[in-house]
Amino acid sequence: MDQFIKIPSTFNFYSTSQKEFLSNSINNAHIELNKNINLSSSELTNNVKNINDNSKKNLINNFFQNKTYSEMTYEFYGFAFYLISFLAFILWLIWAFTTKSTDSYLKEHFGFTYFPKRYWAVVIPNYIIMCILFYVVIFLCYNFIHTPSFNSLNTITDKYSILMKNAKYIRLENDEDIPELQDIPISVVNAYLYSDSFNDSNKY
Repeated sequence: MDQFIKIPSTFNFYSTSQKEFLSNSINNAHIELNKNINLSSSELTNNVKNINDNSKKNLINNFFQNKTYSEMTYEFYGFAFYLISFLAFILWLIWAFTTKSTDSYLKEHFGFTYFPKRYWAVVIPNYIIMCILFYVVIFLCYNFIHTPSFNSLNTITDKYSILMKNAKYIRLENDEDIPELQDIPISVVNAYLYSDSFNDSNKY
């Protein structure tokens, strides 16, 4: 076994400390190798299990650390957005409800020379609210327009269609239940979407 410890004579060292360091490193590696060779199969199995357990623990710890870090990051973003929105709301209130005398006060004491018209303080929120209402109406109209009629080719069924049975229609009302993949007849879809009497009858 000494042949593994010997250092080639052709290897050049700049100092004796380098030679001693290399010799000690080779000897330590050789000792660890002998320990592993002398281990029994059961001990090797236990060592492998310990390594696997430690690696799993490290993976789990890294996962939870990354998850905690991402959650804290989102919390910081939410808190920063809350502060910015609150500050913007305060500025909007000052802009909308102050008078021209306040403008002159701000100009004299803080050097503000430009003030947007207060007309926009009222118009911009109204525009936003009306856009939201129009979006809802347009979305409903879009769904009405793109709903196929009873004589449409999109509603034709063939031998490959798997139609849902009548007994399973009630499962559509349970939001917590995910039914199996089946074709819902267009008449049932239209009844659920557009027939109030059909929906009222299924409530009882």
